[in-house]
Amino acid sequence: MRLHVVGDSDFDLDPGYIAVSQDYDQAGKHVGSDVTTCRPADDSGATARCDVGLALDGGLLTITFDRSGGSSAFVGSIIYGTGRFANARGSLKGTENG
Repeated sequence: MRLHVVGDSDFDLDPGYIAVSQDYDQAGKHVGSDVTTCRPADDSGATARCDVGLALDGGLLTITFDRSGGSSAFVGSIIYGTGRFANARGSLKGTENG
């Protein structure tokens, strides 16, 4: 599954942030929404640990990934699912554009 994520709103935390987004498939059809929370993974603040709750038609996915400062690419894990995604587990990779 490939998603295009469009941010609705961001909320700065000290430290970290919360982002609320809408998710679209490759054809541009709205397929879900998500909430992402990121906070420093260590004292240096160079890496952020991010957790995502992704609501799609038929269920939810819980995703976690680390982001390194200066890098637009990330790799993460699908750690939990509900509904039609109840047995979902695996990895994901993504790239932030702009």
